[in-house]
Amino acid sequence: MDKLAFTQNVLHTCIATALFLTPYAVAVAHTSDQIACDKTALDAMTTDIQSMPDGDAKEVAISEIEIAKSLMRKKDLEGCDAHMQSAIMAMSE
Repeated sequence: MDKLAFTQNVLHTCIATALFLTPYAVAVAHTSDQIACDKTALDAMTTDIQSMPDGDAKEVAISEIEIAKSLMRKKDLEGCDAHMQSAIMAMSE
């Protein structure tokens, strides 16, 4: 195998591994009990969800985040937190 082909194989393997592990890393990063129900956290989670592959888990996570955003606007931080946690669980599936 020539050097270019080897380099391409290594690069493709790294990219595939990163894409495969990203949803798991995101779920672990967001599992803290200290997660705040604020615009910054919701925007970050929305970005993370958008990078998920299409499927049921992504649809559930999107739905939960939309509900959390609505509850945040209504100042229901307890409900917002509960739906953020549900989105996190959906992201880890």
